[in-house]
Amino acid sequence: MTNRIKISYFNKLVIFSLVLLIIKLLILPYVHEIDADAISRVYLSLQFADNPHIINAGNWPPIFFYIMGLALKVYNNQFFTPVFVNILFSVFLLFPLFYSLRRLFDNKISFLLCVFFSFSPIVFRMSMLAMSEIPYLFFIILSISILLKGLFEKNILMVVFSGLIMGIAGGIRYESWLLGVLVVLYITYYKSFREALFFFLPFIIIPSMWIVSNYINTNDALNSFNWAIDLSSDRDINSIDSFFRRIWWYPLSLMFAFGPIAFYFFVKEIINFKSNRVSFLLFVALLVFLFIWLVNSLRGSLLLQHRFSITLFLLSFSFLGFYFKRNQRHLYLKTIIFSLSAFLFAFGYSSKGARPIPRLLTEDAQKVSNIINENLNDNAGFICDFWNWETTYYLPFSTNLAREQIEIIDNKKSINIKIEAFTKRFNNGVMLVNKKNATYNLLIKQGLNYKYETNCLKLKLETIFENKSIICFKYTTIANRVDD
Repeated sequence: MTNRIKISYFNKLVIFSLVLLIIKLLILPYVHEIDADAISRVYLSLQFADNPHIINAGNWPPIFFYIMGLALKVYNNQFFTPVFVNILFSVFLLFPLFYSLRRLFDNKISFLLCVFFSFSPIVFRMSMLAMSEIPYLFFIILSISILLKGLFEKNILMVVFSGLIMGIAGGIRYESWLLGVLVVLYITYYKSFREALFFFLPFIIIPSMWIVSNYINTNDALNSFNWAIDLSSDRDINSIDSFFRRIWWYPLSLMFAFGPIAFYFFVKEIINFKSNRVSFLLFVALLVFLFIWLVNSLRGSLLLQHRFSITLFLLSFSFLGFYFKRNQRHLYLKTIIFSLSAFLFAFGYSSKGARPIPRLLTEDAQKVSNIINENLNDNAGFICDFWNWETTYYLPFSTNLAREQIEIIDNKKSINIKIEAFTKRFNNGVMLVNKKNATYNLLIKQGLNYKYETNCLKLKLETIFENKSIICFKYTTIANRVDD
């Protein structure tokens, strides 16, 4: 009888990480970059790659663009590189996550929680887009892992290093500013003010630099937050349905992140949040974040998007570990059921942002993309009328044109001026027009044909695609008399 080879749970995690990496790389060619913010982030990263510089101000903290810009400097492929970097982060974060969980659970439960975390549809989806959530998660989890080691071993240098890494996370996403403050309060209350100070001082370096830099360059320290402070009227609550939708959105989004089966056991477990200090602290942190998320949702300053629930999930999913700890039977089977149900059920939700694999769902969108690309050359321009959030940024991005060769028409004002100025620079290309938008009303229809003409501009339009929603033209400038 041969002896069975025992594989440590760390080695199992290594094997699982390699398999996960292969799975994501196999899926990558079928992913569509459909998030407008992701595409905007890629363009800003490309700007940094073309001209490395200190980013002094902006709506988003700068470190994400440094990371992606450097990666694009190494391999300049706007479709592959940013997502590949995020895939790597999604794999690497499992190791500090495993060591953090080992402070609470045994190796087996810690490993299985890492598996479950990886297949959460929200986490999986974010790793397949050029978004900032996954690098943010990596640095948050790494910071907590080092902090726990430093506190348990009374190693002040590790506490300092942990604070610095939390600050790096603060240079990627603002959620870590709040999370860092909660960590400081925890250390002060349960450990000592001295250790809290050694964490806090390096932690605030990058957030403070960002606030000061915004003040110096824009004369407004809160310039990054103005979009949330100065709310537009279109974010007002205008119906009972809108009011309740903003209340239940993030609890429901958290359920999507867990999957309905695991969420049921999470809810049962969270009822026992006072069972130990750790579950109590996690519950309090979750409650604080959820309250702030709900308030900002009602204000209209936090958009109803599933990606914003990723911090809520990070604070929540380890409650399943307490369930596993008390119910040790069939843990592998439970993990498979929890993971598969979360991943597969997400494809059936009507809420598109919960799907783990980002793909175009708009009818004809992929067909339109192919036709547009067939009718463009390297020196052409692309005018894209707003279609919907899924396609309006994906279609220009998929052309691989430089950002200056793209004009997105996203409002009703100054459409003629924008088109006139753009076609002066790019006298041929493709124009997509939404039949429900003001741009369509500017077209002149002559039989089956269209033309676009103003006092300053005349375009020859050749229809290359049309359906009930949009019409695409190949345009050529006949006359453009915009003054220099």
